Amino acid sequence: MANGLPATIFRPGIVVGDSQTGETQKYDGPYFLAAFMQRQLALAVVPAVGAIDRVRVSLVPRDFVIEAMDQLSVLDRSIGQTSALTHPDPPTTRQVVDLIASHLGKTVIWVWLPLRLTRAAVGSVPLFDRGLEIATSR
Repeated sequence: MANGLPATIFRPGIVVGDSQTGETQKYDGPYFLAAFMQRQLALAVVPAVGAIDRVRVSLVPRDFVIEAMDQLSVLDRSIGQTSALTHPDPPTTRQVVDLIASHLGKTVIWVWLPLRLTRAAVGSVPLFDRGLEIATSR
């Protein structure tokens, strides 16, 4: 309690859209990856950085975070505590990418690149629409 005010710290995972509708107001994190993959042909080349089969990604829907904060914030035992609002068994990076690819109808080809090359590659993928290359404005 800072200055005598009761406080609880909430630490959500990566907050994504609504769990039912998918609606979101921000398009970063996994949405950036989805847009990157969508700009590619049926075989989507995805840079592999780090241990994609071991690194876990805790994505949590915004309605879960809102409900958890609402429920926990009224409990006296939450005062002065930190609550991790995360998935108990989050998927690996590979599982998240495979799920996005599945929804987009893409097959992933993993390419192992150093981080510097990955950053350059992700920002330079052209948009493919119905087999025609269209330059992106990014």
